[in-house]
Amino acid sequence: MKKLISMLIITSILITLMPLGVLADQADVVIFGADITQSQRQEMLKIFNANENDVMILTVTNDEEREYLEGLVPEQQIGTRAISSAYVKLAPKNSGIKVETYNITWVTKEMYANAMVTAGIEDAEVIAAAPFKVSGTAALTGIMKAFEKASGKKLNQEARKQPARN
Repeated sequence: MKKLISMLIITSILITLMPLGVLADQADVVIFGADITQSQRQEMLKIFNANENDVMILTVTNDEEREYLEGLVPEQQIGTRAISSAYVKLAPKNSGIKVETYNITWVTKEMYANAMVTAGIEDAEVIAAAPFKVSGTAALTGIMKAFEKASGKKLNQEARKQPARN
């Protein structure tokens, strides 16, 4: 009986820690705004210094931006199209979160970093970019979506509020 209880405790601890392990084992992630063209996707990959065959590719839509950010971010910042894209690469332990942005006008580097911390990631390189100047909300949404996809868990509404508070 003690063995069974011990095994159940160990199993529940491992299940709790699994989302972070899942992310640690993933390839780098590129999240494209759904409304960019194929040539703009190539431009983003060039900025990210990434090869489409070597990364996990996700797409974020304007509907998803609304699902994640409505009521947290001003309507005019969400807009009607998902343009900004993001690249997330997990970094060595204790290296922290480094964020670069290109053509992002509203979402701050700190907001992207907060999205990573909210997802439980403390060491990563993040690049948020767009082919022309946009608010950056699609990239922000994409980072949260990437966590949910990799971990299999939904961020609750309170966790989604954290990145938008900066």
